[in-house]
Formats: sequence, structure tokens, C-alpha cells
Amino acid sequence: MAHQRESLGPTIHARNFGPIDSATIDLRPLTVFIGPSNAGKSYLAVLIYALHRHFGNGFLPGRLAPLIGASSLDASSLGEAPEGAFPALREIAAAVLAAEDDGTQSRKVPVPAPHLSDIVCDFLDSQRSRESRELVRCFGVAAPALIRRGSKSAHFGFSTSDPRAPLQLEHRVSIGSRSSKLDVDTSLTAPDALHLELQGRRDPITRVAELLHYAEADEDLPTRSFAARFRHLLLRRVVRPALGPLNDPAYYLPASRTGIMHAHSVVVSALIGSAPMAGLRESTPTPAFSGVLADFLEQLLQPEALHSEEARHRARGSGKRDFARELETRILGGSIDVERAELTGYPSFTYRPRGTRSPLPLTASSSMVSELAPVVHYLRQFAAPGDMLIVEEPESHLHPAMQVAFVRFLSELVVDGVRVLLTTHSEWVLEELANIVERSKVPAQHPEASDRVALGEDQVGAWLFEPGPDGSAVKRIDVNESGLYPCGFREVGKQLEEDWEATSLRIAEARLADPKTSEEPWDEARRALLTPD
Repeated sequence: MAHQRESLGPTIHARNFGPIDSATIDLRPLTVFIGPSNAGKSYLAVLIYALHRHFGNGFLPGRLAPLIGASSLDASSLGEAPEGAFPALREIAAAVLAAEDDGTQSRKVPVPAPHLSDIVCDFLDSQRSRESRELVRCFGVAAPALIRRGSKSAHFGFSTSDPRAPLQLEHRVSIGSRSSKLDVDTSLTAPDALHLELQGRRDPITRVAELLHYAEADEDLPTRSFAARFRHLLLRRVVRPALGPLNDPAYYLPASRTGIMHAHSVVVSALIGSAPMAGLRESTPTPAFSGVLADFLEQLLQPEALHSEEARHRARGSGKRDFARELETRILGGSIDVERAELTGYPSFTYRPRGTRSPLPLTASSSMVSELAPVVHYLRQFAAPGDMLIVEEPESHLHPAMQVAFVRFLSELVVDGVRVLLTTHSEWVLEELANIVERSKVPAQHPEASDRVALGEDQVGAWLFEPGPDGSAVKRIDVNESGLYPCGFREVGKQLEEDWEATSLRIAEARLADPKTSEEPWDEARRALLTPD
């Protein structure tokens, strides 16, 4: 299966953040975090999820309604353009209208880059409090608690990695130990004359630029509404490429999915019991979840409330393959069904083994089924090409052969356009990833070149978290000459072999020292242990 180059993800950086001393990574279509426990893998994964939630969850609303008339332009729904932005918007509109239309369907129009940069920076600056709330919500702790012990402040952010983006964005965030508010700084790099790519005179930017121009001379036209719409279109056109994949949704599947799925029925029962129909109850304290776990539970319970029908249709119908069904067929050996209670609408997950009629509750199914059931659910309801799926410990409760099969499956998702981030402790996961990367080097004309999934080195990024006295340092690792990711797993195996040999030698020596034991066979065993191959 040939690989295709995907759009470049942003470069993420963190300093003194949780257990992490320093990290600089570039997000690939398939990104893998490796390292010992408590090294910061989940911290960085949750940070990436929080950035997706902030920049991809309504940060820049979708397509605007068609231009029908002034009544369809509600500035409040777009976020009003500040008064100070009006001169810059007028100049950009004038530049768009002044450019000659050469009749081609697509053309690049130069606009004043400094004005556009000011509009973008003002907009990003206005989102500071929203970003702070999302970070705190996702981690479930106050912002200062994210500072590495012994440090006075933590820093994180990202920068644009795609040189094709019209603006290069650098987003820096600092967390101080004495304040719950984030210090956000965003800078942009742009050429003197930035070129907007417009689709002829029918491009929405061109059409709204004309309306804004006419509104200047006609007091009856809603100038503020036209300015808000023009600003919105400009932001979408230049900020989306600068944000890259961060502008798309992300879904986080936390570790311990089996336990969560087994407790799912209890959660549903608790929700039913606390519903208004259950009558008045004595007030009890409500336990708090991190945003990651809360989102996961909510997406299991009420997916319809979280996504529009259009979004669910995109998830189910945009890809060429039914990956949810393939996961059921190839690995689970049965189907995951969701039944909703008639009265409350809350879901109940069951597993129907292939060839049987009666479904089983997940508590009566194998741990592998409970572990992968939410993956089926997300593929069926949410994840679409362009989205990110973050999976902690994909190896959990899976036999090594199933780990390999699941990694191949996730790699096929990546080929289809879904971005994937994994945190893992599994040697089998990494060995299969190394094989997948190696297969991309098979010449295209080779008869077996497309026999199995392959991803190029530019599509897979593996990052090793190495704990130290000042926190974890994060570095990229590549496949070595032995066809492996050098992450310490082999050293563990070698140490185990050495321990076995040393123990066997001590047993042989003890037998020789025991006068009750016949010496002849143990002398032979001792010589075998001490004789090199």
C-alpha cells in the first residue's frame, strides 16, 4: 500500500511542564511517544489534545451562510470586528478590489501583510482566557500545578511547520506559580506583500470586499456586519493553514479503557438515578473528572449531542472504507452494538461474537473487546480524515499478535487521512511500526510493494522520553540498522537473559558443592554454562 505525503503538523514545544524538562516535537500523521512510566508521555499528549480542543473546537467557525441579504449578516454570531480593525480591513478590501481579474479561476492577490498580521494577532490575543480555561479543564488541575517541581514557571506552545502557509505563526504560553492566568504571546512572520489565493470574482472574500466598499458610502448598509464577515473570511483563509492540523478535532482514548467500559453501565445507572424522574434526593457531592475523561464519557453517552448530523455523516461517509466494521471483523471477531434505553436514551454497549445471535454485555466479554469497543465507537461516530485520534497504550489487554494487527490497522487509518498519536510501552508495537516504515522503501515497481501498509519516514515520528534529575528530556529516535527503534527494550531483554544465565550458574555451583549430589552430571552442566558458544 503506497504512502502519500500528508500536510505537515505543527512543532510543539514544552519546558518545565509536568515531568518534562524540555521537549520539541513535530507532529506527524503518526506520532508515537515511548518511555518509562511517569516520564511525561500523557502530559504532552493531553497538552496536544487541549490545543486541538482550543484551536479546533469552534475557534474559527465553519463556512458562512450564503450571501442572501443584509438580514443574513449577524455580526454578533461572528464576533464583532474591533473599531481599530476597520482601517486595516478597508485597506485589505481595497487591495482585493484593485487587483485585476485576469479571468482565471484561481489567482493570487497581494494584500498589505502588516495589516493582516495585526488583525490575526488581535484575534488570537482575544482568545487568551478561552485557551486558559481549556487547558485547566483538560488536565483537571489549576494551571500552576502543571509547573515542574522546583521550577518557577512552565512554558509551552507551537509554531507553524508548513512553509506553504501564508503566515508563519509562533504561539508561546507561560504559566507562573502565582497566577492561574496564562501569559500568551503570538507572533507572525509574513512577507511584505502577502498573497491571498482567490477563486475569481465569485470568491467570498471578493464579494464581501465589494459590500464593505459600498457600505462606506451608504449609511443604510450594515457596515459593522460586513466588516465582521470580511474579518472572519480573512481569518479562516490565513489562520487555518498556519494552525495546520490543530484546527481539526481531536479525540482522546485514555488508558484503562477496559475499566471505564466495565463501569459504563454503573455511570448510566447513576445518571438515570439522578434524573428528574427519579424524584428528590439528598444532595451528594459530585466527583470531578479531568476534561479528557469527561469528554471520553460524554462521547460514549451522548455522541448525538456533541456532533451535528453533518459531522457524523462526514465521519461515516467521507472515507472509502468502513474502518469500524474492519476492526470488528479483523481483530474483534464480532460486532459492537449500541442499544439505547427507551425511556432515557442512554446507551448500552454489547458484543456479539461472530456466528451467534445473542449479544453479551462487555463485562462478560474479554478485556480485548472492552479495550477496543470505544475505538469502534469513535470510528463509527466521530473520527474522519483530518481528525486526530489519541490512543494511550494501544497494547493494553492485547496478545502480542493482536498488538501487531492493531498497529497495522491504525497505520491504515493514517493512510486514509486520520492522524494518530500513540503512547506505548510495547516492544511489539514499535517493531511493527519499524516494519511499516521499512516497507515504504520497497521500490514501487516491486510486485509486493503494495502488499501491506507502508508509511514513509516523513509520516512517522517516534519520540523517546528519558527521565533525568531535572525532569524528562524528549528526543526523536529513528529506526536503526537492526530495523528497531532504540528505546531500551532490547536492553531489558538482554539483562533478563544475563540474570537467567547467572542464576543457572549459581544453581550448578551449589549442586557441585553439595556432597550428596553426584558430581559427574553437574560438572558437565557447569562446563556447558562456562564454555562460550
